[in-house]
Amino acid sequence: LAQPLAQRGPIVEQLSEEFVAVAKRVGKQIIRERNLPLHLKTIRPMCQNMGIAGGEKFKHNGIFFKYAIDTNGLYGGDAFAMKVAEHELKGLTAYASCGMILGLNFGLMCLIDYRGYRLIAVSELPIEASTLIYGSADGGCTIHADVEEMNDLMERCARLLNLKGHYTGLGDSKTLLHGPADCEGHLGHDGRFYLIDLARVYPPETPDKSRPGSFLYRLLRPELVSRFHTPLSSDAFTAFGRDDHHEHDEEVRNATTWLREQLIPEFAQWLANRFVFLRSPAQPSTRDIMVLLGELHRAGINVRYLNAVRQRVRSAAVRRLIITEMCARTLKNLARAHMRAVQTSDDHAFAVLLVRFFNSTLADDTAARLRWRTDVEPLLCSEFGLSAAESAHAFDEVHRPLLYGRLQELVGVRFLPLWESGQRSPLPLRMDHLAEVYVREKRMYAISRVEADSALERARQVQGADRAEYLQLAMDKYRAVLHLKPSDYVCLSNLGQVMVDLAAHHSGEERERLMRVAFQKFESSLRINPDDYRTLTAWARGLFQCARHLLESAEHRQAQHRVHGLDAFSPSAIAEKSTFTHALALFTQAHQLCERAYCLKPQNYETLTSWGDTLLAQANLEMDMGRPIRDATDKLHHALQLFTQSVVTHPASEPLELAHIRRGSCFLLLSRAEGSSQQSELLAHAEREFREANRIRHGCARYHLAKLACIADNVRECVQHLRLAADSGLLPSSVATALSDLHPLSTSPGFASVIERLIQQQNQQHRQHQQHQQHQQPSLR
Repeated sequence: LAQPLAQRGPIVEQLSEEFVAVAKRVGKQIIRERNLPLHLKTIRPMCQNMGIAGGEKFKHNGIFFKYAIDTNGLYGGDAFAMKVAEHELKGLTAYASCGMILGLNFGLMCLIDYRGYRLIAVSELPIEASTLIYGSADGGCTIHADVEEMNDLMERCARLLNLKGHYTGLGDSKTLLHGPADCEGHLGHDGRFYLIDLARVYPPETPDKSRPGSFLYRLLRPELVSRFHTPLSSDAFTAFGRDDHHEHDEEVRNATTWLREQLIPEFAQWLANRFVFLRSPAQPSTRDIMVLLGELHRAGINVRYLNAVRQRVRSAAVRRLIITEMCARTLKNLARAHMRAVQTSDDHAFAVLLVRFFNSTLADDTAARLRWRTDVEPLLCSEFGLSAAESAHAFDEVHRPLLYGRLQELVGVRFLPLWESGQRSPLPLRMDHLAEVYVREKRMYAISRVEADSALERARQVQGADRAEYLQLAMDKYRAVLHLKPSDYVCLSNLGQVMVDLAAHHSGEERERLMRVAFQKFESSLRINPDDYRTLTAWARGLFQCARHLLESAEHRQAQHRVHGLDAFSPSAIAEKSTFTHALALFTQAHQLCERAYCLKPQNYETLTSWGDTLLAQANLEMDMGRPIRDATDKLHHALQLFTQSVVTHPASEPLELAHIRRGSCFLLLSRAEGSSQQSELLAHAEREFREANRIRHGCARYHLAKLACIADNVRECVQHLRLAADSGLLPSSVATALSDLHPLSTSPGFASVIERLIQQQNQQHRQHQQHQQHQQPSLR
């Protein structure tokens, strides 16, 4: 962690990829051999005495494997044992996100799903029974809190996670812990602190007495616990939390009531009023489902409450999406149970089972309807709280093409025939339609986060196609991180920034879609942390870029108007005015976000320069639109102050020439706004700033000096500066933008053709440079 991201990122990525690759390969082999006699197994279990939670354990290539199955009936079924394994990963995510910075260490971990089974894979650590210093390894009979430094680390983590310190222990003596009693903290043989067994970090919701063992798997979400008004005990409603249990249990009851009576109705209302995620209501995708689940989790709501949300939503498209996801998860559990019942290792047996399962549950016929009535509907009622009437309609309400694709993802199977909305059903499936039964894995949050941040860091270091490729990789990685920890507002903000940057490599509808989704990510981030000035600034930057793109399009149309002699009342000219109004609204929104960020962090460099750039562009547009000059000059003077403040407070944060160019641009625009008596003085200030920038970095302000020459109506000097700017690659990539910047000189005979030739020359040199870089740099793969 002490190393810069660019150095540690590739190391962590390689380590993670190697661990997951080995875990998947070995885990797949362990599951394939499950039904073989012991003497035929290539990887044999460590021992048969597995403790109270059950599950065979294996050790291979430095990795421990354990089945997530309900051997001793502790959870009420294997499906719930799998949920507990996922809670282990969530607990690790929680402590890794805060504890690694404080000094806690963790093993690598992933979950392996294959043929209906789940394995927990954990790397070997330098610990043993004698290194235990915190928590309990014997079911709470002996509680350790032996090392003050470890106690302090756990208390600090508890404050960050909003967990309550409490006295625990099954014996006469009680010990203060800031976490679940059955977690284990170790002082490893290497002198580092390690934390393991984190399935019960978060407290259970108020237990349902009809579900024995539900306190182990029906837990409150991390996002809810972190937002609740009082810390909550991990050991509420358990024998570990007997001391002051009335107080601890009542606090968790209040949190459960808050979830059911406030958070769920608020989320349903927000979903109905503000959240538009379906690209096409008639053709929903699995991406729509993942976006919905991400927002659900960020609100602190568990998937088991999907029907409670659905009951409060009126949109038929959203209701259909939710019922489809509930049915997909129910069918997944059925498919897993059928696969676990297979008593052979033969691949053909599993293939036959899966083909028959998909055909018998997804077909729209009487036999499938009967199977739903006997197998699916009772589970929908018990797991999601549907009434008998609601579950009876599920068969007809689901979106079958979406269910077909989503169920394949959840089970870990792939069929070759696709089933798109509006297309003919591929059912009944044949054996030759089965492409593969694959291993699904769920990774650690901390590793995925480093991978995502590393991809973004690399994207910032390259240009062109390589940059777009790394941005796409970063986007995929951040989505994976948010699947593990939906409440990570920093990742949401980073994902928004990645999408804004990636939008610059696209055009048309895809560009608009990326920008729209990016703004949704910024909004989601600010709902979690409204006072994050970085997200406010990043969102403002995105709006700024969106407005600039609109203006570039309008400038192109303006150039066409001049070429074709269109009047101000032509349809395209009217559309252009509408574009200006839209762009001004975006600049205004960016201005407001920057102002909020400035109030939170007045000395931040990015906020200062972003706000200054926005004011500069806003004033320029207002002047072009004929708005009151006084408003524009006020904005320009304010921008000048912000640019000056950015240099004074952060002299090393940027190349100094950029500050001079920004200030020069302010003076240049002020010369348009102020009276003729001050115009000469302001132009002289602008020229000094641009020439100082040129002195610091040769040629960097040539294009701005060309604008000055244009104002002075000096064609020869303007063209000279333009040629030098083209040699340095500093001209706009768009001819229309240059013509707009250099108006009215651009209307001179032959001037437009000179600009067009110079920009074509510059763009050709840029393409050649990119091609050369691609030959020099290794492939992303």
